[in-house]
Amino acid sequence: MDHKPVLPIIFGIPGLEIEKEWADFFQRVSPFGFILFARNLKEPKQIKRLVQQFHEVCDRDEVAILIDEEGGRVQRLPQPNWIKYPAAKSLVDEGGKKNEITKRIGQNYFDLGQGLQELGITVNAAPVADLWIPEAHDVIGDRAFASQPEDVATYARACADGLGKAGVIPTVKHLPGYGRASVDPHHELPVVRESENILMESDFLPFKLLADLPWGMTSHLLFPALDEQWPATLSEKIIGRIIRKWIGFDGLLVTDCLFMEALSGSIPERVQRCLTSGCDVALHSHGELADLERAVEGLQPINDLSWERWESSLEWVKERTIL
Repeated sequence: MDHKPVLPIIFGIPGLEIEKEWADFFQRVSPFGFILFARNLKEPKQIKRLVQQFHEVCDRDEVAILIDEEGGRVQRLPQPNWIKYPAAKSLVDEGGKKNEITKRIGQNYFDLGQGLQELGITVNAAPVADLWIPEAHDVIGDRAFASQPEDVATYARACADGLGKAGVIPTVKHLPGYGRASVDPHHELPVVRESENILMESDFLPFKLLADLPWGMTSHLLFPALDEQWPATLSEKIIGRIIRKWIGFDGLLVTDCLFMEALSGSIPERVQRCLTSGCDVALHSHGELADLERAVEGLQPINDLSWERWESSLEWVKERTIL
């Protein structure tokens, strides 16, 4: 790797700008990237300046700047400065032939991505490729496009293509599947007891059909048929045998937020565990500066394979952008 050592971690900050003490920390540790939440976003000029600060403290051009901007209930950019985009499922429910729906989805996420690209945001945590399962917890709900795996894959790809054309890297989520969650992982650990065969024919299938996408995000779900002890984010078995081999996903794998109550252990333990289990990058989305400092204790620089996946994602979006 021909660059300053980079730590495989994405951080969130508490406010609208980087305080000096935080900037000094980021300059010292050189994190892989940053994630933006509503607390960081006020108006375009301020956001562009904050993004510029992120680049300055890392002293490199290629810094991953993430946001969770799906549309519907998961939208960070505030109104009235930004359009309120529809939820994934509502784009499908508008009806029409499948090719018309696909075109509508692609245009929606191109428009959304164009707004992100103008701000300097380079990665969006979309599309959701989980199944819509009405009897499951509403944590996914209308964030999913559809209930049939093949339909989900078609519509999720249209989303990814739209973002790519706008110059934004898409992140397919939540590998290997989140739709069956019976509880909200923000508060407790969901346990999915279906057999491996059923999961491969349903929940996991969209991800297999989308395995060529550049980024993916893990789910904090326990699948006892695959690993009785660890949820997917922290499971070497699930990441190695299911996500990397059966699904065939070889893109950059980032965790969902490591602060969710579904996970056990301290935050630094979760950071170390997800990386040793096969994730490329840990998502440390909030906390005080002392929490960030503890999270990087003993953390090794990002490995060559993970960095190659990052560079491949930059090439992926460069080949597709039309802006």
